[in-house]
Amino acid sequence: MRGKILTVALLAGLFVAQASFAATYYVDASAASDSGNGSQASPKKYIQSGVSLMSSSGGDTLIIAPGTYSNTSDSISSPTKGKAGAYNVIKAATDGSVVIKGGFDLGTGDHYLRFEGLKFDQQDVKVILGRYVKILRCAFKGGPSSGNNVTVSPPVHLPNFRASQSPGAWWGNTTSVLQNSGIEDVTIDFTGGDSVGIEMVNATNTWLKGLRMIFNSGLA
Repeated sequence: MRGKILTVALLAGLFVAQASFAATYYVDASAASDSGNGSQASPKKYIQSGVSLMSSSGGDTLIIAPGTYSNTSDSISSPTKGKAGAYNVIKAATDGSVVIKGGFDLGTGDHYLRFEGLKFDQQDVKVILGRYVKILRCAFKGGPSSGNNVTVSPPVHLPNFRASQSPGAWWGNTTSVLQNSGIEDVTIDFTGGDSVGIEMVNATNTWLKGLRMIFNSGLA
């Protein structure tokens, strides 16, 4: 009997150890300094510092407190990638309450990253390269002098459309394939001018959902 009880206790301990790999970290622009450990009671001050705590094992979540993040250390550039079935998540504590006045740049490769409820407002190009990226309930505003430009690459494919068709669409190529990626609940602001549209080229299992475009004449 004692042997059986000990076995159950060991298995329970193993389960707790496995479940503890996923962690939640916090960032708050109002923190006195960036020396916190990333806990809710002692958050990091800058987004990059919070991102650096996330594990490549995946499953971690970074929660960003409401506020405007305009330090050079608040840009999001190639954050720690997650794994299949264990996306790393970077999200606003409350949708729309976090304004990031810094770059948004994801490199190539398989990211397994999810972004939720963030507002990017900066005079920089926003670039998304690679696969397995989920952008949910986020907003993009501002851009270079040529206009706002959010790039998803490899580009997305919308089949059976002609380049001359309106709304326009383009055939994909055979060397660049976007797979298993989606953009949901995104607002793109074109009130600054420049061309308008989304190009989808050569992809499988991809989707756009809840996309909103704002023009000078209003919401489309």
